[in-house]
Amino acid sequence: MLNALLFVLIGFELFAVNFARLVFLPAIGALPLSLVSRLAGVAIPRRLVVHGDVPQRRRGTAILTWAGLRGGVSIALALTLPPSPYRGRLIVICYAVVVFSMIVQGLTMPWVIRRLYDSS
Repeated sequence: MLNALLFVLIGFELFAVNFARLVFLPAIGALPLSLVSRLAGVAIPRRLVVHGDVPQRRRGTAILTWAGLRGGVSIALALTLPPSPYRGRLIVICYAVVVFSMIVQGLTMPWVIRRLYDSS
């Protein structure tokens, strides 16, 4: 319920944001950056802790990286930013990453798992 309320709040906030073309380039750049940072956050600890079959470890790392969905916490943090000239841009970038994460990553998760385990 609170997560739904958070998305309603960000929807209202987006009405006040000025959508310039310059905002979309950083938003598109933030998508691969979020995936690379998730990969680093998953792969480094797994490499240090998990031992065993290397192909299995790589598949697990790929699944955990792709499954790293962003959502309510990211939006809540973006909404708490103090007023500044960059606040609207940061909210749009955060919202783009969250929407990409939920729609693209969430809907393609079964396909990614099948692809990783059918090729073995």
